[in-house]
Amino acid sequence: MDFEADKRTESDARTRHPQREYHYDPRSGDPQHPPDESADFERTFAEAQAIIASMPGYVSHQLLRCLEAPDQYIFLVHWHTLEDHTQGFLQSTQYQEWKRLLHHFYEPFPTVEHYETVFSHTG
Repeated sequence: MDFEADKRTESDARTRHPQREYHYDPRSGDPQHPPDESADFERTFAEAQAIIASMPGYVSHQLLRCLEAPDQYIFLVHWHTLEDHTQGFLQSTQYQEWKRLLHHFYEPFPTVEHYETVFSHTG
């Protein structure tokens, strides 16, 4: 997994709510995935999302399905701090259950990147 170094202070990180982003394509790199893999992934994610939502520092998440390529997803998670994800969640026993439920869907393993909000607007 690739993690961007967080060069901001901890107080900056708390106010900016870093986001974790996964790009998931159940068929990329593996022609053996059956066409209905997306439905299985969504059913399993519906169960697994309670794990991440229960973690300290968790703010919110979204699982987005691509309209043009319905077997592709983007998973966004908002955390209070980068460390809530990298040290809290990824080093927790709950993460082991998350892995058990979801990681077999990832082929190849998704790129994980951290972002901060620059602009935001809700109309």
